[in-house]
Amino acid sequence: MGSWYGKKFHGQKTSSGEPYDMFKMTAAHPTLPIPSYARVTSLETGKQVIVRVNDRGPFLSNRLIDLSYTAAYKLGYLEKGSGQVEVELLLPDEIERINLAKKDAGSPIEPKPVVVASAESGTQNAGATPVVVAKEQKTASSASKAVSSGPAYYLQLGAYQQASNAQSYQAKFSLDWAHKLPSLEVVQTGDYYKLFAGPFNTLAEATQVVEEMKSMGTNSFVVRR
Repeated sequence: MGSWYGKKFHGQKTSSGEPYDMFKMTAAHPTLPIPSYARVTSLETGKQVIVRVNDRGPFLSNRLIDLSYTAAYKLGYLEKGSGQVEVELLLPDEIERINLAKKDAGSPIEPKPVVVASAESGTQNAGATPVVVAKEQKTASSASKAVSSGPAYYLQLGAYQQASNAQSYQAKFSLDWAHKLPSLEVVQTGDYYKLFAGPFNTLAEATQVVEEMKSMGTNSFVVRR
């Protein structure tokens, strides 16, 4: 069962450290990675929303997920307070496919979600699914993305000790910065999983995005690969 939380919690700190904003498309889940993205489907109306999981909860045995005020409104159970829902974890490559479909004037591409659970939705607050990560080597598909046969400019967005953390941030950047970043990939280098965005055509282009991200409180730097 899914529920929602609103004015009483607006502005309060979530498990991610961010303040809860009832007007954003967010959710609380007991086990999904923070941050991660999920698609929630109303089993009563068929309506769907994509939310960013940034909190823990709900803490009632019959509750599966707590949506923000806006997400619950879009699903259609704002007045009732709860409703039957299905929750699907969206993996980074699926989110990238959604973004590409939005940019493309052609027919949309339907992602293949990982079904977390089905239940009725009910009231407040939001672990990680391992994903195969590429080793530090160029595959035919990644090579085709390069601007030239030589090294290209990329942004390094982070280095993580756990693949699940790298994948979660890959999903976050895929949605939050889809309009600025080329394709994102996680590459294992030694004991770390590095998150890269690129390739960029020129150093100036890559540097400009670094500055834009910095102005929004996100640090990154240019590398050649």
